[in-house]
Amino acid sequence: MSFRSARLRAGLKVAEVQKAMQVSDAAVYMWETHVTRPRAALLPKLAALYCCTIDELLSEDEAVSGAEIPLQESRNSENVLRLENA
Repeated sequence: MSFRSARLRAGLKVAEVQKAMQVSDAAVYMWETHVTRPRAALLPKLAALYCCTIDELLSEDEAVSGAEIPLQESRNSENVLRLENA
């Protein structure tokens, strides 16, 4: 799964990921466009935020259009708040 599809499935905006992970919006965009990957130390927190495993985050990207990505009915704000306070 791509970082973008994981973020969208979690119902999060780039700004929410940026704040929760304490990184720039550019960093999030670079992860999503395959320019760079997050540091290994960030992967557990990022996987928790996206409600997936590290293995899923790092697996080969699937060719999925934005229309095919199922979004959660309610945004994962509880995880965002919990991670912000960590």
